[in-house]
Amino acid sequence: MLHHQGWKRCKKGINWLVLVSFVLVVAGCNNRSSVVASEEEEPIFSFENKDLFKAVSVLSSNRGDTLVGDGQLRKYYASDNTPLWVSPYGVSSAADSLLDELSDVEKEGLSRDVFCADTLQKAISRIRRSDFAAGEDTMKIFAEVEYWLTQSYLRYVAGQRYGFVNPRRMHNRIDKDKKDAATGRVKSYKMLFDIDIERPDSVFYATALSKITDSDIKPFISSVRPQTALYKELCSLLNDTTFDRKALLCNIERCRWRGYAPTGDDNKYVAVNLPAYHLYAHNGDSVLDMKIGCGTFRNKTPQLVSKISWMEVNPVWIIPKSIIENEVSPHAGDSAYFARNRYSVIDKATGDTVATDSTLTRRMLKSGKYKIVQKGGVGNSLGRIVFRFKNNLSIYLHDTSTKAFFKRERRGVSHGCVRIEKPFDFAAYLLETDDEWLLDKIRISMDIKPETDKGKKFMKEHRENNGTDDDLKLVKRRDVEPQVPLHIIYYTVFTDEKGEMKTYPDIYGYDKILWEHIKPLAK
Repeated sequence: MLHHQGWKRCKKGINWLVLVSFVLVVAGCNNRSSVVASEEEEPIFSFENKDLFKAVSVLSSNRGDTLVGDGQLRKYYASDNTPLWVSPYGVSSAADSLLDELSDVEKEGLSRDVFCADTLQKAISRIRRSDFAAGEDTMKIFAEVEYWLTQSYLRYVAGQRYGFVNPRRMHNRIDKDKKDAATGRVKSYKMLFDIDIERPDSVFYATALSKITDSDIKPFISSVRPQTALYKELCSLLNDTTFDRKALLCNIERCRWRGYAPTGDDNKYVAVNLPAYHLYAHNGDSVLDMKIGCGTFRNKTPQLVSKISWMEVNPVWIIPKSIIENEVSPHAGDSAYFARNRYSVIDKATGDTVATDSTLTRRMLKSGKYKIVQKGGVGNSLGRIVFRFKNNLSIYLHDTSTKAFFKRERRGVSHGCVRIEKPFDFAAYLLETDDEWLLDKIRISMDIKPETDKGKKFMKEHRENNGTDDDLKLVKRRDVEPQVPLHIIYYTVFTDEKGEMKTYPDIYGYDKILWEHIKPLAK
């Protein structure tokens, strides 16, 4: 996570901000030519590497920074390594390549001052012109240029490749979950971000350092930048005054989180954008879109990535413990309430169904020894079908028995799961089958009129034989093969169902929080 206590701009001495946690492994970094002259050339300056590293070490230790990553950078320069940018022959041309790449960072919403591009340009120019005052400590200037170039380079390549903010850490310290009863201290937070985002490691940093050569540095910098169409479009809108610049910068940062949003590599995938209250089911060039209802501000739907694995038709609903404690337990002893909602109370130890009359107490329901199950079918809170996928938070997509909220603009209505507007269409999209009778069996099971002759004939015969159309459950479960990637994401500037870029409300306040982290970087 990005911190910025004591932040100072470069022109005021640069209180350096290291943005990402890393361990520098530099095997192979000694094999570079960028600061080595030919054997015929004479050194312009006279110093030993060990003296340079000592000066850099003193510089870094005197900065007093306690920001994440500073310690690892100091560790690198405290070791006996080869300089990355400077030598007695001057400053390498790789530094010019870096500064050239940093010259356009404002087009990516980043400030040039953050990377001290202008300050470094002036300092490098002084070295190349030998523009030093009498008695000036030239070693200090060399040490500053070496240190600052490395910080700017690593900051940029790591930030562009992995993001300047650690989203998992940021999101999962927002909503308090449990407190210590005695001290009032927070014991845990709700998990609002359950995605294995890629983060920089020692291998990445070793690779980055090995690329500080005349020929490698520019291609490497280009390779770490986000390449998605969304990232490029968001960057192109930075000068468009019809869009809020802060919102654009927050969403540009989200594009840097690798493993977060769809990249377009999958031909078939589902994206649920929470601020848009919308689901987009992609299949090649076609998109099935629909409205959704998601978690309220208090019960936020978490961001996650998974694969939709199976669907259940007319599912039973096993009510979560939190809902039992907060919403159901006050009705203990009210058998009419349980009958009206088709709730059954089951003893977990024996599996027996428990009476819901006056013998059922609130204490019993809150003890954790009983589960409450809602019968599948008409009136079930999950509707007539649920779509399941592996995740750590018991989140799923499902139909709903109360559809009126789809007419509302703001659709934060659930305890965290996602309710979808077109459940049958979504099932057909996932199955992608030519078996029309299977689709009709799902329709009939969901109380939707069949469309095939076979389905219509079946219903006619069933009605003649039984006198009713009720409670036909021809399909209980179907696996989704192959499984379909699912991304539940949070973009406040995103394409709508027509493919046009649109701004959406910051329903959970994440932009406001993210902005505080990236504000020192922003231009």
